[in-house]
Amino acid sequence: ERLTTERARLESERDSAIARQDGAAAERDELAAKCEGLASDIARVSAEREQLAERCERLSREQGDLVAERDGLVAEQGRLAAEQERLLVEQERLTTERDRLAFEQAGAASERDKLESERDS
Repeated sequence: ERLTTERARLESERDSAIARQDGAAAERDELAAKCEGLASDIARVSAEREQLAERCERLSREQGDLVAERDGLVAEQGRLAAEQERLLVEQERLTTERDRLAFEQAGAASERDKLESERDS
């Protein structure tokens, strides 16, 4: 009877150990599945990070191009402003020259009229 009791106790311990082992295996499988999910998430995030890095590089290049274009336009604006100033100075000079010639022409016409008047008299 004592052997039967001992045998029953050992079988119970064995069954309990098997149950614990099965529980541990199930927990291990669950953790392995979580690890696979996390590995998949890490791979996805890494791919997204790579895409974002490439996009940032492209945007940085585009920004550089736009800054260079803006600088070119600012320089062109400066050249046009200088040309406009030069043309205004030239216009002033030509206006002064025109006024001087008109004054001389008026004086010559007056002199001609005076000479014609003297000749006629």
